[in-house]
Amino acid sequence: MKKMVRCFFTGVILGVVLWGGQSLSARAASNAVDVTVVVTDFEYAPLDIEIDQGDTVRWENQNGTHNVSSTIGPESFRNGDPAAGSWSFEFTFNTPGLYSYVCETPGHIALGMEGQITVNPRFFNFLPSIIK
Repeated sequence: MKKMVRCFFTGVILGVVLWGGQSLSARAASNAVDVTVVVTDFEYAPLDIEIDQGDTVRWENQNGTHNVSSTIGPESFRNGDPAAGSWSFEFTFNTPGLYSYVCETPGHIALGMEGQITVNPRFFNFLPSIIK
């Protein structure tokens, strides 16, 4: 039994070393969008997102005058003043934590135009597959 436990933990440590060695900057350099948020009328869809450290979120405005501006989080992001027409904005989340963002067009926050992103540390991404 001890040998089996020791082998398991050796495998976990080896997996972390090999898998965790992937640099976040190399992943970010690929410019892969991991989640797309549609901005339309008075909402962000999806409203709440859970992603992994190093993932990129892309917001795409389809209707109305909006923007994306962080209010809480370890990193800040903002795509500029509210704008009409078709626009997109991407942000890569390199720091784990909880982020909140809003549309700064007057009255839109009161209408529920707020979103939340949970960024999980990359180290923990493999744990659910080991536990299952």
